[in-house]
Amino acid sequence: MKSKISILLTHYREVQVTWSCIASILDSQYSSFNIVAIDNSLRSTDETTIKKNCFDQGVQFKVLEESSGPIEFDRSVYWYRSSSNTGYAGGMNLGAEIARSANPDFLLLLNNDTIVSPLFLSTFLEAVSEQANSKDFGFASCTILTHPEEKVWYSGGRINLVRGSGVHWTDQLKNDPLQETDFISGCCMLCRPEVYRNLSGMDESFFLYLEDVDLCLRAKKAGYKLYFAPQVELHHRVGSSTGGEESEIPVYYSNKNRIKLMHKHFGGLTLLRFYLFFIPSRMIKALIYIAKGQEHLAKAMMNGIKNELLPSHHGA
Repeated sequence: MKSKISILLTHYREVQVTWSCIASILDSQYSSFNIVAIDNSLRSTDETTIKKNCFDQGVQFKVLEESSGPIEFDRSVYWYRSSSNTGYAGGMNLGAEIARSANPDFLLLLNNDTIVSPLFLSTFLEAVSEQANSKDFGFASCTILTHPEEKVWYSGGRINLVRGSGVHWTDQLKNDPLQETDFISGCCMLCRPEVYRNLSGMDESFFLYLEDVDLCLRAKKAGYKLYFAPQVELHHRVGSSTGGEESEIPVYYSNKNRIKLMHKHFGGLTLLRFYLFFIPSRMIKALIYIAKGQEHLAKAMMNGIKNELLPSHHGA
């Protein structure tokens, strides 16, 4: 009997990007799955576009507020209109809770700007098959290539406590077997639903960026192992959902959340080492932004830092 997979997506405005992801999943040769998409865009036009595209392909599209039936594993797309933008973390948590009623064997947390191959689901499940039933199986990811360049963006990684962030390895390890790793990118995370529940999902206070690093730290503290499957690949339009990695939203949250992450998990000398690197490096980064005429990025970075250190201040 095939394992049942609920694939969780968070959508925010880039409707063609989200549709490319959904369309690639629907082309899968694996059939026992559903897609639960949380719409954080706060506009109905995106839902209409996805609904029409699904209809044109003969795919069941159900708006969850209107659907009273159960969630099935029949390649259907389930769309939930969020009343507010809950960020990536909140969207994934809501998707996991919705999928829970269907009792999936696996959750697959996937960025909406990814593209998968027809064999992706089957090869991923095969790669983790020997470990997936172990009590200490936490999360698994795969080789992630940039799209359209096809450069290795993630092939395992580690958590750098000096920088306060996850570091991606970029070695090409395509033929290697499943292996343990220190850090799993939130771009693609496969897990058992009970693992996600035991960890209370993603910390929604991160909203966007570094929620994956926080989840990895908590998973390891709870005794779970993290795995990387080199032989499984997907493509990632890096930063397309947030305007690119060097735009205001990523700059704001990546700096803000590095401080949040380090204060949440560490103290003493570890935290001191972080600040000894972080403060001068941010000063240099701000000067680089200004020299390039990107004062808006320098402002976003400083606002992120200020709003985390001085919570009474708000605004990116």
